[in-house]
Amino acid sequence: DEQLTWECFLQLKTHVHSDSIIILDEIYCSKGMQNIWATICKDESVKVSLDLYFWGILFFKPGLSKQDFKIRCFI
Repeated sequence: DEQLTWECFLQLKTHVHSDSIIILDEIYCSKGMQNIWATICKDESVKVSLDLYFWGILFFKPGLSKQDFKIRCFI
């Protein structure tokens, strides 16, 4: 549920520090989740996002420059 994912992200965001990582599952399971993922990636607290199709990984280290990566590896 994309609304639950968004609410969880907002709650977790209040607790992140420079070494925090958040991993989200099924970021492409629906159009709504794709939109939430895109919104989360644009959040100013997210410094680096890794889109692995099945998972999304977020990094918050302040010294990093804002970057978004898509990595696809299908076997």
